[in-house]
Amino acid sequence: MSNLKANVSPRRTASARDGWIARLKAQPGEGPKYLSIAQGLAAAVEAGELAPGDRLPPQRRVAEALGCDLTTVTRAYAQAREMGLLDGEVGRGTFVRGAASPTGPIIDLSMNLPPPAGDESLRDLIGRGLAATLKNNDPAALMNYRSGMGSLRDKRAAAAWLQPLLGDVDPACICVAPGAQAALAALLPMLSRAGDTVLAEPFTYPGFLAIARLLGVSVAALQFDDEGPLPDALEVQCKSTRPKAIYLNPTLQNPTTRTIAAARRDAIIAIARKHDLTIVEDDAYGRFAPNVTPLARLAPERVIYVSTLAKCLSPGLRTAFVVAPPALCVRVSEALRAAFLMPVPLLSDMAVHWIESGVAQRLFNAIAAESAARMKLARKILPARARGGAGGFHLWMSLPPGSSAQAYAAAARAQGVVVVASQDFAAEADTEPSVRISLGAPPDRETLARGLNALADLEKDA
Repeated sequence: MSNLKANVSPRRTASARDGWIARLKAQPGEGPKYLSIAQGLAAAVEAGELAPGDRLPPQRRVAEALGCDLTTVTRAYAQAREMGLLDGEVGRGTFVRGAASPTGPIIDLSMNLPPPAGDESLRDLIGRGLAATLKNNDPAALMNYRSGMGSLRDKRAAAAWLQPLLGDVDPACICVAPGAQAALAALLPMLSRAGDTVLAEPFTYPGFLAIARLLGVSVAALQFDDEGPLPDALEVQCKSTRPKAIYLNPTLQNPTTRTIAAARRDAIIAIARKHDLTIVEDDAYGRFAPNVTPLARLAPERVIYVSTLAKCLSPGLRTAFVVAPPALCVRVSEALRAAFLMPVPLLSDMAVHWIESGVAQRLFNAIAAESAARMKLARKILPARARGGAGGFHLWMSLPPGSSAQAYAAAARAQGVVVVASQDFAAEADTEPSVRISLGAPPDRETLARGLNALADLEKDA
């Protein structure tokens, strides 16, 4: 007897195993029908609704249930087999193999983190940084509560780090936070309540969307072109939805890599001033584009600026800097304190030491150089529609018309490569199937090249 057949659980009813068919009938999905069916199968396997060894219904019955041709279902089953989801046995039927999985190690192109910093040894840098932090501080104080959102020393170091982008900033307007996600989780409830609306890019940072969902805040997608938000459409949205704030990642945006043009930045600020709107500028990648002027420098009275060290140095530092407009300094500080009480002393102190000693700038320079080399490699291997900024370390690749981003991501995973489908970033309905491809996680360029070539091979098979 087949091992797959032997694994069928007698407690699983046919109706329980066929729930994916009912969902596909109710929500057919976008793109070619066969890809939607394969995607539905993949989702059911990932969710555990279909278990290894489960036998699928005959293709003719699936076709009848979904109101499509038998050849469509046959093609869908073939696609699912290529994704590693199914096995077929002549005379016995088609069985679930398991979640799509590769035969070798996974190459992670999903996590958007900075690449290794060339010859810099993080082990040595962390060791020296911790030693200096312990030498210059009472260990008991590092393990104790601290009042305020950073000491004066912390804020002066932050001001020095931000000076190339923002110019001279009053340290009193700077708060230190344990990461940008924590800062955003404090700022959004300060600016809005359940039932309110905020505006954001059509594809935006999933962490922000998660916070909004938790708070019951509606995120309305801005209308965009390659230059940025359309001013006339923004004006209409401000009148019709009465948003409480605008959230933007305007430079080397995650995930689209788009940088808003200077003229559009001026237009956004003018409209925000007219409607008395606060802008939250998430400038995670601004340091990779030093010639681009942040919104906060153009309108410091209107913009709450969030800059994290996660993307330009290391996520493990859990350190971000929040610059508030002078009129909002107290409110922002209170909101941050209510959300997370204080930054993490040991990590923020080491980050400050790195900034003061020049280690942070040296480390960033090495990361920027490696990012540029990896972007150059990616441009050689991937199709031209994989768009990436001049700096940074991720790309946004649109898929051919009629494609499914989830099906593409599942097919990539079956080849041992993990990317992120556009649905995860969509503020509203996803009408432009794409994937984000991140270049920083692989330990070296050789591993990265293998992952990129696997994606390029998917293009050849399409």
